Amino acid sequence: MAVDAKYSRSPIWHQRIAITSLSVMLFATLLSPLHASEPEATALDQQRSRFLHAKKALEHGDRQQFFKTAATLKEYPLYPYLTYWQLLDNLGEQNSASITAFLEQHRDTPLATPLRVAWLKQLARKQRWQEYLNFYHGSNRSELRCYALRAQLHSGDKAAAWAGAEKLWLVGYSQNEACDPLFAAWAKAGGITDALRWRRTELAMERGNSALASYLVQPLDKQQQQWVELWKQVHRDPERIRNEKALRQDNARNRTLVLHGLIRIARRDAVAAAELWSSLAKRYNFSAAQRYRLQKSVAMNFAFDGDARALHWFSLLPGNRLTSTTAGWAVRTALRRGDWRNTLRWIGKLPSRKRLSDQWRYWQARAYEALDQKFEANAIYQDLSHSRTYYGFLAADRTGAEYNLDNTPLNISDEAVDALANKPALVRAHELFRLKLTREARREWDYAVAKMNKQQRLIAGKLADDWQWHDRALLTLARANHFDDLDIRFPLAHSETIEREASKHGLDPEWIYAVARQESAFIEDVRSSAGAMGLMQLMPGTGRTIARKLKTKLNLDELLKPETNIRFGSYYLQQVLSRFDSNPVLATAAYNAGPHHVEAWKPKQGKLDADIWIDTMPFYETRKYVRRVMAYTVFYDQRLQRPITRLRDRMPQVSTEREVIGCDNCTAKQGGKG
Repeated sequence: MAVDAKYSRSPIWHQRIAITSLSVMLFATLLSPLHASEPEATALDQQRSRFLHAKKALEHGDRQQFFKTAATLKEYPLYPYLTYWQLLDNLGEQNSASITAFLEQHRDTPLATPLRVAWLKQLARKQRWQEYLNFYHGSNRSELRCYALRAQLHSGDKAAAWAGAEKLWLVGYSQNEACDPLFAAWAKAGGITDALRWRRTELAMERGNSALASYLVQPLDKQQQQWVELWKQVHRDPERIRNEKALRQDNARNRTLVLHGLIRIARRDAVAAAELWSSLAKRYNFSAAQRYRLQKSVAMNFAFDGDARALHWFSLLPGNRLTSTTAGWAVRTALRRGDWRNTLRWIGKLPSRKRLSDQWRYWQARAYEALDQKFEANAIYQDLSHSRTYYGFLAADRTGAEYNLDNTPLNISDEAVDALANKPALVRAHELFRLKLTREARREWDYAVAKMNKQQRLIAGKLADDWQWHDRALLTLARANHFDDLDIRFPLAHSETIEREASKHGLDPEWIYAVARQESAFIEDVRSSAGAMGLMQLMPGTGRTIARKLKTKLNLDELLKPETNIRFGSYYLQQVLSRFDSNPVLATAAYNAGPHHVEAWKPKQGKLDADIWIDTMPFYETRKYVRRVMAYTVFYDQRLQRPITRLRDRMPQVSTEREVIGCDNCTAKQGGKG
């Protein structure tokens, strides 16, 4: 890694790995110049080597070797990690005193919380409830909350235990198994009434969790069980609401079930739901809240399809119930249809805070321009063009103005950076980073940054950049709400690999950079919740497919190696670009959401301006993704000292193309419409 090379600044730079608690001898070593004698120059390296040796010994169960080696490292900045790992390794042999001692000594480190959590689980397993309450400081984790309520119950505080149990009970999903004994005790005490059981059943069915609903109604009477069974059938086959005899009577439960079916139909066929509603709305006395839910669902699903009928359904919603989401989709529907008057009308219904955002001001200007109100349009365009954003660039394109690409590097003294670098937390973060223990390094860094003020975060961002720790540098500046140092925000990481792959596949290197920047912020070992891996967030299936096409073997862990990930990611970018006739907008969207979604989102006939198409895609994540990638290409043009390609030249119109099958690298959250 670049961080292991000689520092680009003065020889005294390596002071930053010092820590107050180091011995005088070690501290002198850290202050020595890089050309110091061999014993002095390698003292810290020897400690690093022994640290890794101790870690490996513990992992292999060689406690004797671990303790022998660890005893030589008490002055090393990462010694607390050895103690922490050793405590976790034999947690069952610990007592509260040893855990308390560590927590008190290291309460200002990211090690304290995970050790406390592990110890709480250990105490719960052994049912040492009073000790549990002594260590419990509150938590958002249902498992720990349930243990705490069980501890309160054992201490005799039934009122608190039952009150907490009710809050945990009334959810539409299964709680952690640690809650089962609590719920059982509450039920035995008569706390879980039929009404509470039924309410949770409704919550479960609203989430589509039919398995939980079936479990919950087991103690209820046969009629209620039959009703839930019918609800499950309607969930699977919502068309049953048309002719089901058991649903003909107008009562509260039937209205709930029929509404559930209608909303399910609307999600796949808004036209059918709208037609069915016209008859069912007369048969059932739906509440105002139920009517709102149905009308909103039909309106939104018409809008996702780009159907102009959405505007009628949005107009049925009470004015005081309009949100930025519903009004925003009314605007998108009008945009998709080229209905500029309704575009303006619905922008006017947006909440004022949203209405004044760059996004909606841009579309207001586009509407004014289309309606030949050029003065009003140009006034907005000129103001927006000063913004260094996607919409600012689009606005500049409408008037021919230059892009605002002002770059203001951070002006921070070496003394300020050195002072922050010597803080114990950042010394530990740097050591972990040097040892390639990147997950631990990120936790240490993020824990420290969370406690910093804005100025300290700016200094920290500069420090991380000096270490060439690109992801922490740019994310730390973002946490400081500072976006003017474009060199840090858009690093030229892995430049040789990216330039080589761009040349090999005939791609713009700035596009590869932009995708990697958006996908991972250059976090090399990142894994998404969907399973995507590495800098360019490749799905394992995609990696295997590309490996076959490249006739190379692939161990999936290799996708976490930057060179392999960029090589495979660039290959896939070239594939989707080719499949979408060299349209980078469609290819970028396909990289995120999958080609089959992009095919479905294209206009059924004719063409759409790319800016309209991007902002009317159904998936919020993909809209944001494409906007950012397009804007980032501009910044990377500047960073690479290439002529700036304007977005109007990078975003051709979108038209119907040949059908594209498959979803090789779908990383957008499925069902993420909004």
